[in-house]
Amino acid sequence: MRRAALALIAAALVITGAACSAGGSWQAPPGTETTTEMVTLPPGGVFLTDLGFTNAPPDFSVPAAATMLHGYNIPDLINVIYDGADGPIVHDYLARYLPSMGFRITAQSADSLLWDGPEWTGAFTMTAMQAGLTLRHRA
Repeated sequence: MRRAALALIAAALVITGAACSAGGSWQAPPGTETTTEMVTLPPGGVFLTDLGFTNAPPDFSVPAAATMLHGYNIPDLINVIYDGADGPIVHDYLARYLPSMGFRITAQSADSLLWDGPEWTGAFTMTAMQAGLTLRHRA
């Protein structure tokens, strides 16, 4: 629980820092169009990139209340392992918010999810002992 609270505080600091630094006077050169797509963090979430997964999709989030045991941050593969007790929290969060993150849920059961998106596919499954999610970059 303490790690989750620290992760939430760290995420808030990163978001606050980004908001504060955005107030500069930079302007795009004439003739260039700029588009800003604001990614909204779901309630109670934390971006995987804020947890140190530098290769993860920038708008992919997980519940801040779930404590990550370990993970892998490989350019085309992200893997996050949780204690089984946190499995239902992660499952419910993903089932609720994957569509708003740009993913389509393709299969769902009481203990698993499969999803896909334009650049990444993913899966989540859980047992009483462990839970894990995997994101794979499309080749």
